[in-house]
Amino acid sequence: MLDKRLAAGGFGTVWTAQDRTLHQTVVIKLVEFPDAAARDAYLAATPVEAVLRHDGIVPILDQGHEGLLVWMVMKHVAGSTFEALIATLHGSGTTGVEPTVSLPDRESTVSSAGVSRVDPSETPEGQLAAIEAALELLVRASRAIGFAHANGTVHRDIKPDNLMFEEHAGSRTPRVIDWGLARTLPRPGTADTVDEPPSLHAMTRSVGVPNYLAPERLLDGAGRDERTVDVYALGAVLHRLLGGRGPRPGIGLEEARRLVAADPRVSLPDVPLIVSRAPEWLRVCACALDPQPALRPRDADAFADALELAMLRVRLRRNRAHRDDARRLEGEAVDLRVAARRALATVCPWEGVEPRREAWALEEAAERHADEALDMLATWRRGVDAVLRERPRLPEAHIELAEHHARTLRRAERTGDRAAIRRHRLALIEACDAVDDGLEHLRRSCPIDPSADPEVPERLRAHRELLAGSARVTLRTAPSGVAVAWAAYREIERVLTLAQPSSLGTTPIEGREIERVSSRSTDAEPAPTPMRVAPGRAALLIEAADTRVVYPIHAFLGEHWDGIPPGGDAPAPVPLPPAGALRRSECYVPAGWAWIGGDPHAIDPIERRRVWIGGFVMARQPVTHGAYIAFLNDLVDRGRGAEARQHAPRQMSTDDQERLFEYGQGTDGRYHFLDVDPNAPVCLISWDSARAFTAWYASRDGRPWRLPSEWEYEKAARGVDGRRLPWGDHMEAFRSRLINAIPGPAAPVAVDADTDDVSPYGIRWLAGNMRTWCLERWDQEPPTHGERAAIPPDASDELAGLRIMRGGSWGSAARATSAANRFADPPSSRLVTCGIRLVYGCDAGWDPNTGLPRPTRD
Repeated sequence: MLDKRLAAGGFGTVWTAQDRTLHQTVVIKLVEFPDAAARDAYLAATPVEAVLRHDGIVPILDQGHEGLLVWMVMKHVAGSTFEALIATLHGSGTTGVEPTVSLPDRESTVSSAGVSRVDPSETPEGQLAAIEAALELLVRASRAIGFAHANGTVHRDIKPDNLMFEEHAGSRTPRVIDWGLARTLPRPGTADTVDEPPSLHAMTRSVGVPNYLAPERLLDGAGRDERTVDVYALGAVLHRLLGGRGPRPGIGLEEARRLVAADPRVSLPDVPLIVSRAPEWLRVCACALDPQPALRPRDADAFADALELAMLRVRLRRNRAHRDDARRLEGEAVDLRVAARRALATVCPWEGVEPRREAWALEEAAERHADEALDMLATWRRGVDAVLRERPRLPEAHIELAEHHARTLRRAERTGDRAAIRRHRLALIEACDAVDDGLEHLRRSCPIDPSADPEVPERLRAHRELLAGSARVTLRTAPSGVAVAWAAYREIERVLTLAQPSSLGTTPIEGREIERVSSRSTDAEPAPTPMRVAPGRAALLIEAADTRVVYPIHAFLGEHWDGIPPGGDAPAPVPLPPAGALRRSECYVPAGWAWIGGDPHAIDPIERRRVWIGGFVMARQPVTHGAYIAFLNDLVDRGRGAEARQHAPRQMSTDDQERLFEYGQGTDGRYHFLDVDPNAPVCLISWDSARAFTAWYASRDGRPWRLPSEWEYEKAARGVDGRRLPWGDHMEAFRSRLINAIPGPAAPVAVDADTDDVSPYGIRWLAGNMRTWCLERWDQEPPTHGERAAIPPDASDELAGLRIMRGGSWGSAARATSAANRFADPPSSRLVTCGIRLVYGCDAGWDPNTGLPRPTRD
């Protein structure tokens, strides 16, 4: 007995009924034919539902006729249609059904604590999640239609009313119903002799609903039935799921034909949320609705593949927010640590808790941000892994992993962490290989892939270049036209040594590629001495007049070393000294970017940063006792003996009385050596005495000598690549003059003694032998002008505050020695481990007539 009418239309009526034998609810479809010939033609054909055995296709349980009335008994689908689902998604009115999409659990608007909460389904993420749940059902329904396509059958009447799903134990099973208009396609290579079901055609005079009919079906009537007709209809269903309206809503057949004849293209849903956050879904929709059948996915399975890929790509896009949050939190943690260091800069060591509270709070906040960043990064990685579990070969997922490993590899190379370099390099190689494999797999299996990221091949190429280790360099000089060669740094017996140089031609050098700046050697022949290529570290060797200018660079992993200063839009030319301007005792450090601070082994280092430091010249050796005693005796000769005595090296005796260090003094008041080596570096000099010496020396020499800025000192020692020590990253006491550098008692050594303590610019004794006073007052985090190092003027006589000392000394322990070390003492201090270095700025170049530096530009 019939119970309830479910639907009625040109193909008959559909009812529910009770099967008394099976004791279950069934669906009965009744179709009345105009004559016996039409009825018999229909009954002679085997119903599609009886042939296609698939979970997504509702089976026919029985079939028969009474007169001209044909009846079919089918399994009852106790669920909802996609029409109801769309109405729920887009709020198109009361549907009389429960919501058919798994929305996030709705929370009450006010919690028990009285705090308002946001309904997750009303957030952008909640809305996207609801649409994604509907798309998952559409993918599975498309698989059922794809099964029919694989068996040579097209549905021809796909629409939301004919797509249903039912729930069992918390899972949903899509069902494709109403196969009354289905057609079996001829097998390849056979004549098309399979006719339309004539009886059905005679009653309806059309196949399908205009909103879901492909242009070729609308225009050619019964003549164009291919799998791509169903694909078009699936695209129209997707159109409605995304935007709430179909491509041609609410129009009749003839009007649809006129519209399609004028322009077969359709507009895509203009939903800002989807346009901005899920454009891949729209690209699949556009592809399925392409007016040209050959440009659509070939069948419903291919459509399901394309939509599934698009959903995974959107999931990756949404998951990327966790990675971006991690990077933001990392940056905020750095800023908080810098703020904490600044807050501590004015706190003296003997002060208690109160003045430190603010800085401690900032440090704790920095730690929280760093921890949250790690959590966000782990969440991002879990999201990528979840996508790869569904599609192990998805290129977009592997390219995200490649970019992560590239970023961490760059970081490891800058810090010199060899274990991390190797680990992330191998991971990057693996990720790039997986991208290649995924691209090739998709080319074969999914030739039409509308949501594919077109930038993946270019991003992959950049990572391959990164692994190849090539880099580009731009160098301009003033004057131009000088010869330039480049050489990579190799680590030979733990010392960074320039390899054989290769010519780059003459300046200007614009974007030239240099190769083998990588983390592994590519030499065909093994070197006689064990060596490794130092990642990213190289130097340009400029032949300027009568001297060679060493211009270190730190460019690797596909980077471009362009020499553009902060705020600039073009590379700054490197001023070259004219012939005779530089003496053999002087070393030129050209202006440019340098990595400063950040050495975890250092004492009070600056927070790691990349800073532009202006050009300067530093004396190759520290100031010696011989030079300093000449300064004292010149003061004596000019009748300034008291001033000379004030500046003479001395220390406090046990009875707190000042005494001279190792200098003797004649009856004429002049100083002479006792047991001091004249070539040893001077020490026991106060900051004020050091400045007095530099002023005296500058007046005699005609060059604006002064004490170095701590920025200049660190660049002179480390070059630009952030190495720990002037000679490289490995500390051994014998390389310089440190404690345990010699078997006997620790002591300074003559500045012209043999040593490995030589910087990339040729400057000696920057890690050991003798520390030096610098210009600045102590600041926990020294100021900069934006990204440009702030060099204080050498004009202040104010002695208040601690002063910076840089470098190691003969009294330093090797394990505590780093070129990034920073020390501070009152300017009146006289230490056996601190002396003088000479520097003058030459950022504006030299006067070619006098050979003297021009006034330093701002």
